[in-house]
Amino acid sequence: MFLRKMGIFLMICLVGIIGLPLNQANAIDSDYFGVNDPLQRYTTDYTTEINQIADSQIQWIRISPEWGRIETAKGVYDTAYLNHLDNMVNQLIAKGVHIVWILCYTAPWASSMPGLPPCQGFLHARASFTGYS
Repeated sequence: MFLRKMGIFLMICLVGIIGLPLNQANAIDSDYFGVNDPLQRYTTDYTTEINQIADSQIQWIRISPEWGRIETAKGVYDTAYLNHLDNMVNQLIAKGVHIVWILCYTAPWASSMPGLPPCQGFLHARASFTGYS
């Protein structure tokens, strides 16, 4: 008898809840969303990727070109790569995409461990640090 009364009570509650008018959720402002996309690594067709980003209404992108690709030696700049980055940035701005620009890694010519790739230098430093704990 108790289970029957409980079942009826739950059914009444469910019908009451279903019958309530539901407020439609507000659309999420797409300005809060972004992607971390290594567009700077595309050497040929990044226009398709930029169009896909803009079409999906993503308004922020993080790009992180490597310092050593921009400045190959102290005071020596790779103008072709800078033009590549400049073109990419112009396309993103034209599509209304904001850019978070992070200059990555120490250029090999400015590094205390110039022979190691950037991630290897990090792992070496981390291993040295963890050895002290």
